[in-house]
Amino acid sequence: MSTLCPVCGKDDAIQKLSAIVASGQASGTFAGPSVGVTRVDGKWGTTSGYATLSGSTTTVLAQKLAPPPRPRSKWGGCRVAAAVLGIGFMFFTGLMLLFHLTLGDMTLNRAGVGGVLFFGLLVLIYLGGGGMAIVAMIIGIKKERARVAQEEPIWKKAVQRWQCLYYCFRDDLVFDPQTGETCQPDSLTEFLHSAS
Repeated sequence: MSTLCPVCGKDDAIQKLSAIVASGQASGTFAGPSVGVTRVDGKWGTTSGYATLSGSTTTVLAQKLAPPPRPRSKWGGCRVAAAVLGIGFMFFTGLMLLFHLTLGDMTLNRAGVGGVLFFGLLVLIYLGGGGMAIVAMIIGIKKERARVAQEEPIWKKAVQRWQCLYYCFRDDLVFDPQTGETCQPDSLTEFLHSAS
């Protein structure tokens, strides 16, 4: 049994979305001699050297037909690290002050303690307002985990549907061969989340 485009009724210009996305991505490295034109103090000249370039590229069609991105928490990486750093600095400052009050004869560098305390406060203020930043961080992380847990099954269903879809190059059309439903590449996200 052959899969046919529901619009043109042909199979010579169709391909699975997963194959289009895979073949529409490339990455590589170029290394070798390079020559360029430069301008210094109003004078033009040439320059040469050795260059190493690395990168990746994705076709516009592959970008449009890509699977939906997995839900991710906004409280990842940098924000959590900043919160931990801010809390750590505040804790360290508190410990230094506690030791100073307990051991009165211990020399305490007030500028150092002030700097650590100030930096910790700046980080916490960046995260949402001083001492409330810790509470806000905990609440924010819990809300984000709940949101991601709620969106995960929806995402999985959309990816399963995406894996079955085809694209007709002739008609610039995405279609589901099982249901005959179609959509334009620009509205793929809505199509994936619609009930079939």
